Amino acid sequence: TFERVLLRVGHSIDDDIEDYLVPRFLDKTRVSDVDAALPCVQQEANRHLTGALVFLDIARDLPEAPSDPVAHHVAVDALSREIRAYQAQLLHNPLSRDQLDLIASLIEELDFTSALSESLYQIARRIKRATFTKAARDVLAKGLDRLDQAVNRAFFTAQRPPESPLPVEDVESLRWQALENPDVQAGEKAALIALLGSITRAEGLIDQIMAERHSVDRSAIRAPDLHRNRDLPSANSMQPAQ
Repeated sequence: TFERVLLRVGHSIDDDIEDYLVPRFLDKTRVSDVDAALPCVQQEANRHLTGALVFLDIARDLPEAPSDPVAHHVAVDALSREIRAYQAQLLHNPLSRDQLDLIASLIEELDFTSALSESLYQIARRIKRATFTKAARDVLAKGLDRLDQAVNRAFFTAQRPPESPLPVEDVESLRWQALENPDVQAGEKAALIALLGSITRAEGLIDQIMAERHSVDRSAIRAPDLHRNRDLPSANSMQPAQ
């Protein structure tokens, strides 16, 4: 609690729109009742994932995204530690093999989500601190659109039906666009290749999260769906990083 108070020093009113430093669903009075506690874990894990995906909004320079990726990273990381501590407390209960398997799966999913959060944070941080020419921004925007669609296909199909997705190019094609375009400067080529590699790794982590969700029967857990209703801007609408 004291750490959370210190971390919030200096935060503005805008930062309080969604305060990821403070758990919303982890009801400690339910820790001794696993059946009652698991929905709390599921809901907070979904919230943690939503917070992690905000880094993609920051990278794409969407107007509703937080301005400081570092502060957001601190908050999301603090939330992941709160969830992990709550999950650990559940293991003090007498548990069936199925319950142990389910809790272990939730712990593993949180680890994958934390890795995805870190990957997206690094992408956002590197983009925000760089200045790209229009040619480089066009390639980068296509890569981020590709990652955004991977996110929506995996986590938001209920809100965003996949019938008519915007076309996206494969990473290998984008790689060669970065390398062969004479309007992309040498330093930008290196930065784009590194960022495309990070985008590929993030897509792999999304697949791991989904695989983990299907590895154990979670039908007994009831939690609200994630919400991320927003339109995909075109590649040309991406603004230069500041």
